[in-house]
Amino acid sequence: MEESALDRYLKEVLSHVRFKDVHAEIRRELTTHAEELREHLRSLESPEPLGGDDAGRIDAMIVRKLGAAETLGRQFDLAHRPRFDWTLAVLVGLLLSVGLSAMGKFGLLGRQGLWSLLGLGTLVGLFFVRPAALRRASLGIYVVTFLLCALSLFGGASVSAFHAGQPYLSVGGLQIKIVDLSVILFAFALAGLLQAQATKTRIAQAGLLIASLAPLGGYLFAGSVYPGVLYFCVTLALMLVAGCTGSFVRTYGIMGGLLLASTVQSRSFVSAVDLSRVAGAERHTDFIFASVSDSSLVFGVLAMTAGVGLVIHLASRVRELRSPYLRTLLAGTAALFGVEVLWSLLSNSGIGPVPVTGVNFPFLSYGGSLMVVHLGLIGIALGAYRRRTLAS
Repeated sequence: MEESALDRYLKEVLSHVRFKDVHAEIRRELTTHAEELREHLRSLESPEPLGGDDAGRIDAMIVRKLGAAETLGRQFDLAHRPRFDWTLAVLVGLLLSVGLSAMGKFGLLGRQGLWSLLGLGTLVGLFFVRPAALRRASLGIYVVTFLLCALSLFGGASVSAFHAGQPYLSVGGLQIKIVDLSVILFAFALAGLLQAQATKTRIAQAGLLIASLAPLGGYLFAGSVYPGVLYFCVTLALMLVAGCTGSFVRTYGIMGGLLLASTVQSRSFVSAVDLSRVAGAERHTDFIFASVSDSSLVFGVLAMTAGVGLVIHLASRVRELRSPYLRTLLAGTAALFGVEVLWSLLSNSGIGPVPVTGVNFPFLSYGGSLMVVHLGLIGIALGAYRRRTLAS
């Protein structure tokens, strides 16, 4: 079958656009515009069906109206040129550098360096993953994470006296605190599941509400107050940015708030008597900011500035993205890091309560799997900004 003039034109336009990820979207945009022009030109012609020669003539007219292929292609190339978010990379690099320097005095530099390298590999891998693939994986990630949480809760092991009752998942001798890790994975999954919530049937909306509340109930059942609060705040941010209906968000907020209020007790937080003991034992994790500040005021100020700057920067990038899914995902990431950084700063400063489950400062605290997943989120954020002009 002979290629039409319009198809040849589209190919020539796209040949000047170097960012391949936007080709499908540009083709859809130009094809839609061409169909609108075709209908307009047909309305000016005879109402009789067009023959082969007439259709070819109209295609040629459409191509002329669209303009020179090279000029249009270069305009698209300039508009969709991918950009790297250097500010985000520098902020994360600063936190990693301060954290690695602090690990030296704990004898954990080698381990933290290894986890950081694994995390950077994850970052690079997710940086190139297309958003459509991430969104399609949402349901699978939710189900697998739920099963892992159930497995760690009923078949895991608790490895710390100060985290009694907090489940860890043992994998080949490696202890993974799946509760903390699952907050990120559930948030990632819900960012995709909550898309177009307002257009779903009532049954589907009820299912989404149950799916949103189930992890929160699980955290509180396990006595994990900090992951529960973190998950609750992040999920609210996801719902607000995803465009969920007001009634849906209110129902989740009320039910989730009641769950938190009914289960959070004084024993969910470290008592004043045990605080000094916990602070001494967890200087490399929960109290890393206090440890860094005590060692060097300059490093402490740098860590605080970079942490707060990271949250503000991520939040500011949300409005620059055209894709509703990527906006939701980035808003959830900003909320996640925001709660982690703020609570860590407050608890390390003696202002806020210290939960029994512990609070990690992103990229600063010692943490294996959590470091990998945090850096993975940064890879997704960098990839989202790279694709900021895509609408889908």
